[in-house]
Amino acid sequence: MNDAVPSLDRDRLAWMYRQMLRIREFEERVKATFTEHPGVIRGHTHLADGAEASIVGSLATLRPGDQVMATYRCHGYPLVLGSDPNAIMAEIYGRATGLCGGYGGSMHLADPSRGFLGTSGIVGQGIPQATAKTGRLVLADQATRHSSAAAVIAAEVADQGFASLKAPVKLVTALDATVPYSKPMEEYILPDEEKIAEAVRAVTAART
Repeated sequence: MNDAVPSLDRDRLAWMYRQMLRIREFEERVKATFTEHPGVIRGHTHLADGAEASIVGSLATLRPGDQVMATYRCHGYPLVLGSDPNAIMAEIYGRATGLCGGYGGSMHLADPSRGFLGTSGIVGQGIPQATAKTGRLVLADQATRHSSAAAVIAAEVADQGFASLKAPVKLVTALDATVPYSKPMEEYILPDEEKIAEAVRAVTAART
């Protein structure tokens, strides 16, 4: 793999499909253990069955040296990144042979050697953690700028991690207007891929 994002040729698409199947099969095994053998998996476990495409699609864009953080529905990420499936399952079981020595469990997986920096069982906690790592944050939300979840998250990041920021937080939201019935006007006021990419370019170009 070179420094560019791999092209989606036939081989790459086949690889993506295989990874989605691996995630589904892994999660089905976890689900069966949790429901059929109570107590083997302590606490709770959050599965990502149904989210395979978003996991693989996001990881398929990685370049060498990129690092990843995820939500607590995290089993698929280290699988795709190349972690040992047996070690992932052992961690979910709380065994000493797990990725984190059995201390992390289902919702706190990590494998820094594969660029997987970890997860948190606290809802939304990965956002300030990732911001602390990168110093940058872009939030996309189809709601309007001043009444969006993105605005709340930006405020939380400013409160918890202002000292970590290397660039202003960028919000890519709908314009502060009622969504029109006209399709071209709707597309104009809503965020899209180009607006998000422009925001990402802006924060990554900011001086550190």
